[in-house]
Amino acid sequence: MNTYEQNGNMEFGEQILRGGVGLIMIETVLLTPAVAPAVIAGLSLAALYMVFTAIMAWDPVYALAQGLLHRSEEPIKASVTPLPSRPETVVSHGHKKAA
Repeated sequence: MNTYEQNGNMEFGEQILRGGVGLIMIETVLLTPAVAPAVIAGLSLAALYMVFTAIMAWDPVYALAQGLLHRSEEPIKASVTPLPSRPETVVSHGHKKAA
């Protein structure tokens, strides 16, 4: 039984990286005293988005992009043609075949 199966569209390494970068961005917003309110708002929203998607292991932007990529691909019609068989060449230099 696979207890730790994840249903997300993110790998574990990406979760760690995304969560770490998001937490660093939140720390920057909280500890930098002279930052414009627009910068605070932008960094806070981006940081919270990164942290929450890292916790959930699911990114809706990735899911939307994957859905669009799969829709645009048309099924490829494949034609299977067998390769002509190669003539069997016998090269003997006076050696016996191995058993």
